[in-house]
Amino acid sequence: MAHPLNPTLAALLCYPESNPYHATPPVHNLIPKHYEGLEFDTPELKAAAFAIARKHYINVFAVMYGTNPFLIAEEELYDVPLPITNYTAPPTLHEAVLDDNLVLLEQINPLGNVPLFKIDVGGKEMLLKIANREPDRNFEPRRYNSELEEPDYPSLFEREKEAYAHLLHHGVCQKGVVPNCFGWTRLTADHLTCIQNFAGLDGVATTLEDDERPPTGILLEYLEDAERVSLENVTEEVAEKALRGLCDVHAAYVSHGDVHRRNVLVLPDGRVAWIDFDNSACASDSRIWRQHFIEELKRCWGYFYGQLLSDKRIGYRDPWY
Repeated sequence: MAHPLNPTLAALLCYPESNPYHATPPVHNLIPKHYEGLEFDTPELKAAAFAIARKHYINVFAVMYGTNPFLIAEEELYDVPLPITNYTAPPTLHEAVLDDNLVLLEQINPLGNVPLFKIDVGGKEMLLKIANREPDRNFEPRRYNSELEEPDYPSLFEREKEAYAHLLHHGVCQKGVVPNCFGWTRLTADHLTCIQNFAGLDGVATTLEDDERPPTGILLEYLEDAERVSLENVTEEVAEKALRGLCDVHAAYVSHGDVHRRNVLVLPDGRVAWIDFDNSACASDSRIWRQHFIEELKRCWGYFYGQLLSDKRIGYRDPWY
């Protein structure tokens, strides 16, 4: 689709099939110019900016990288529905069968909403993510065509399972911008016994046993020494890799649904990976328009360049993020 007045809009009207990083002419400010003003920041200047941010929740340096390249006038983009065309659903994610004697190595993030375990499968370390049975306190209802959808919490696992079916089919796992997925699995009574016998996990096992439906889980690549994005490790390079990775995710017709630093990992080799797709949505849902992918891309650019990097500049941690 061509748009004679706005090259950026022309590129976005073909999104997510067309990657904006490959657009001709280039999307203005998609990769912002390296900010070189930090050397002139005095302690007094940063302290004053910090005080303003703490009082008003506004960082005066939020525009240090310029205008968000995806800020398009709503009347141009949102008045007319732009459905995803030529979409074909991928094969469903395959079921993996675990040995009854589940080898648990470590519980990951024991205070989180979802039980996560590092396990050994035939000498290979994997991450077992057990389906959430309780409301996620961090969940924000998804907006579909100006309406809020209340979550069906047991279906969060189904969302993640469908997302990984798309990500595997379109080669996104192979690119490394998301963890590789080895399928989904059913947890048997023997598995629950193994979990219960693992130190301090009686409560987890009891919760799973009491549920009316058999517990399920998803098997993922275990990312050794990965760190969640934070003010300490976020850089311009990390921001660009995260944006590029999200474009790859979108190209698989998956909207992540929760753009937040807790869902982006930085690995020792410099790889940046998106995780936690239980709030995602795929183009198999007819309510997902092209605009949903564009809006998420805009939100991600603003989050990294307009918030995290500017907050790092003054050391401010927004309590909501």
